Amino acid sequence: MTRLRLKLGVCPGLIVLLLAGGVSAANLLDEICAQYPGRPHSWLEVVNTLKALDEASPRLSAYSVGLSHEGRQIPLAALYAPGTKFGETARLFIIARQHGSEKAGTEATMALIRHLVGTQNEPELNLLRRVTLIICPMVNPDGAERNRRRNAQGRDLNRDWAALSQPETRAIEAAVRMWRPHAFVDLHELPANSRKAAYKVNFVETLGPDAALSPALSGDCMFVARTLTFRANAYGFPLNAFFDDSSDNLALAHRHFGFRHGLYSFLLEAKTGGGRDMKHRMRFHLLGMLTIAAFLAGKVAAPSATASMPLEAQPPRAVSRRPARPSPAPAGPVEPVRTTVRLVSPAAGSEIAGDTVLRAEVTSSEEFSYVTFEIDGRVKALTNTAPFEYRLDWTDLAPGGHKVAVRAHNRSGTVLAQDEIPIRLRGETTQVAE
Repeated sequence: MTRLRLKLGVCPGLIVLLLAGGVSAANLLDEICAQYPGRPHSWLEVVNTLKALDEASPRLSAYSVGLSHEGRQIPLAALYAPGTKFGETARLFIIARQHGSEKAGTEATMALIRHLVGTQNEPELNLLRRVTLIICPMVNPDGAERNRRRNAQGRDLNRDWAALSQPETRAIEAAVRMWRPHAFVDLHELPANSRKAAYKVNFVETLGPDAALSPALSGDCMFVARTLTFRANAYGFPLNAFFDDSSDNLALAHRHFGFRHGLYSFLLEAKTGGGRDMKHRMRFHLLGMLTIAAFLAGKVAAPSATASMPLEAQPPRAVSRRPARPSPAPAGPVEPVRTTVRLVSPAAGSEIAGDTVLRAEVTSSEEFSYVTFEIDGRVKALTNTAPFEYRLDWTDLAPGGHKVAVRAHNRSGTVLAQDEIPIRLRGETTQVAE
């Protein structure tokens, strides 16, 4: 069995992240995806590749954080600028392939590792000086070898973080405690076909306002989700964002590390099917990882006053809506198009007795970027994709009256338009088993 080792003399805190810069973010994503070998890595190929990169590059250390149920090593790679000391950089911990059949996370992280080890682009090197990246490309090697969701014991690892009953989850928990990261990212894929409304397009899930969290933590997580939403829109990725609170199931990895460890925490779900090939799904994961890395880099002092930073806070604008030629001057003054939004379902004052789809109708202007859905003043979801919908889970609400709101925002988060309605939850509802 191949052994991975932690380089002697490398402090456990040396890690790095990559970003964009110099070239446009879109070109950077293509450049990183070019590292994809054309077919998914096997477990042994992941291990051997990381071992070879460890031996060849001073930017990377690779080792095993533990063994799976069947004895396969769980590999981890740490990326950093040579000479970095633990504590000097922000630290980002990324995991992929909790579900063995979801390959894009492994391929996105392996491509990113290869790119960062070999790049000479100054913006990306500058990022490595400011952000430390710790990556586990394959949390579930037994499931990956079988191309199945669960591990060798038939357990869904992403429902095991409260119990930590499996060797794979215990290994990652120990690694997180050792590295003490500031942020955590979990990469997944959505099925091509699903009846779940939330599974229609790519989504990011993160921490929302909650009494169990500091307002700064949840506020920053929501800021990153908004940033990723308008950036995804600029690069052609439809995206929804959902916000967790402490009443949700904390056995999922991103909630566990968010609520239990107090980390910036994100779940990224790439949609499969519909012509979305491996590189398309990799690009989505890469855009998410780089956006989060850029956020962390902004919290660390720049190495120099003139150093450039990749993936600027504002993405390039999508295709311009202006005509190729100047239009004839109008005969009179033209009223500018304004963004409007209204809740078209349910009707104001509706009494509901089960899960209900909230549906908004938007008239968008040049400024419009996304909408948020709120229940009793708490943001529950964000989407940049029409139809603008959110499925309200009635089990989250107490019987009686509630206020539902939808708000349209620009890229900076300013509210452009809003609509609010009262609804009422019937008291004698009965939960239907899933």
